[in-house]
Amino acid sequence: MPHFYFTADDAKPGFTFIWTIENHRYNLHEGQRLTSPVFTVNAIHQSKWTLSMLRKQYEDDYIDFTLLREEDSYSREIEIEFQLSILDGKGRSLLSMNKIKHLFERNGKSQDAMPAARCGFIRNTREYLAQDALTVSIRMWRTDTQLEDSSLLFARTRIQIERKSFIWSIEKFSSFHNERKRILSLQPSSSTLPNLNFTLSLAENNDDLHIEITQAKSEEKSIASICEIIVMNSFGREVVSDEAGFLFESSDEIWKFPLLITKTKLMSNKILYLPNDILHLKCICGISKGIAINQIDGYDSIISSMDQLCIDKEETLSSATLSEDLHNLFQNTKFSDIVLQAQTKKFSVHKNILCARSPVFSTMFTIDMKEKKSNCVELYDVDDETLQSMLLFIYTDSVGDLKWDALLKLYAVADKYTIELLKLKCTSLLKASLNTFNACSILIFADMHNDKDLKTFVQNFILWKDKEIFESDDWKALMEDQSILAMETMYLKCINE
Repeated sequence: MPHFYFTADDAKPGFTFIWTIENHRYNLHEGQRLTSPVFTVNAIHQSKWTLSMLRKQYEDDYIDFTLLREEDSYSREIEIEFQLSILDGKGRSLLSMNKIKHLFERNGKSQDAMPAARCGFIRNTREYLAQDALTVSIRMWRTDTQLEDSSLLFARTRIQIERKSFIWSIEKFSSFHNERKRILSLQPSSSTLPNLNFTLSLAENNDDLHIEITQAKSEEKSIASICEIIVMNSFGREVVSDEAGFLFESSDEIWKFPLLITKTKLMSNKILYLPNDILHLKCICGISKGIAINQIDGYDSIISSMDQLCIDKEETLSSATLSEDLHNLFQNTKFSDIVLQAQTKKFSVHKNILCARSPVFSTMFTIDMKEKKSNCVELYDVDDETLQSMLLFIYTDSVGDLKWDALLKLYAVADKYTIELLKLKCTSLLKASLNTFNACSILIFADMHNDKDLKTFVQNFILWKDKEIFESDDWKALMEDQSILAMETMYLKCINE
């Protein structure tokens, strides 16, 4: 249970309700609300309330929240001011909506739907959410008088899931063609859940790798599932992966998993991708078993920001020391055993660290390539600043303060050398730096690198700022040079209206 931290802006006493939804991504039912337990606010006439969330259809980045007054013993209307926030794992606000003042009638006759929040981090749960738990807080104040003290109440809703993971090995992959299929059946431990059948095939072009997932016949009305499929290399490391969710509303539905990789890409480096002509796929699947817990957890402590400063300093001391030591190792070039040559500058670095962070470098220094013999890797297509930023991340997990155009260059290098964590970092920073002036450039880049998450995020931003962007010279140039991409974006606008 996280602590909740008040700042100077929260000096006015109020009631705070914090609701944690565990495994919230399995709430895939469009149009069906997930509702908190009923909670009582003693300081506001012992009134009773619920908070609910609704994922909007076709809009993965939108969640509607509704605060509803339930039936209680107070016979009059209640006017309150409230504010909703999304919290991180330590109770700090990631996103806060504007305060809303509303008059609630008794017995649930009136409800106020809060404005839908465009939350990019809802989509990228690995990056922003703690252990796949969405934590929402709502602060409430009386408008007729000030509360004497602040109070805090916690609630928890858990969607129970069953997780399974396995390695799927596809032998003789080089001879695999579009007339063949490989099928694997995943049997859950619970007898109430259906088997999931995975079918691997190639498209008619004999290149696009398709995975379809179906369920065996089930008595359940609907089954929500989230799967991550990872292409592994010869060192057992991740090459490319994707994660998606699907709601089986009938037993004959087919889940077409997003395109992971092409056969051409795999065949381009068989030593790395297809050891002994075997494709290794790691599959991690979860299936929802419904709501297991929906309860009030009680009160917890309220601590000051100054206390938290001391806690943060203690928690990060060891990791900061390691990062600083590795940064010093990079700067001092002590014990370096390989040189990376950029356009004009050389960097003395360490093979072991490069190999641990990049499977491409690992292959380069393992097999009998010229770089292994010469102890110099020529990277003339990478400018000095970009290579330095890449190495800074390899050693310290940080990239410094970079502008969006520098992030594009860094992403491209991370993609080339399969540094997936750096790609995720760049994606996150690009989302944060997105504006009407660079949206078209970042959209083209995301499309070129087949980054579906970044591409969708930028397209949603463009549709949000449609008038301003569609009238710009950049959009006109995009329509001329990237007509298919422009039409695809406009199509999204049509189906969302």
